[in-house]
Amino acid sequence: SFIGELAFFAGEHIDGYQQYGPGNKVNVTIDHSTISGCAGNSTDKGNAAVFWSDHPGAGSTFTLMHSKLSCGQYTIRVNDALAGSKVIVDIHDNQIVRGSYASGPAECANSVKFNGTEGVKWSNVLYSDNGEQIPTPCS
Repeated sequence: SFIGELAFFAGEHIDGYQQYGPGNKVNVTIDHSTISGCAGNSTDKGNAAVFWSDHPGAGSTFTLMHSKLSCGQYTIRVNDALAGSKVIVDIHDNQIVRGSYASGPAECANSVKFNGTEGVKWSNVLYSDNGEQIPTPCS
């Protein structure tokens, strides 16, 4: 898939993909996609290429793999994979376009590093220009 050239309107924020459904169990996989959170009609970097947040329900899963991502305040934002949530976020084998974001390549507020039952798994996420590994933003 290709998601890009998003339209920006004043007062809005742009996400290439956003999960929204507080409390609902959702299972999403994005595979072999190119996603840009940049606005096609302005210089705004948008909010994120991928934004997984808003307290998904227990047992929710999100997998992002084999994709190329750009733009956003943070290119990948995976929030709310809290301790005790039973939410699993698996991000692996992706590329991020260096410098396309305003604040950083990724952030994971309110999320924990994968502990075997919940949290964010993060492996082989690289900058697209030189293959440098991007460390997990989760503590």
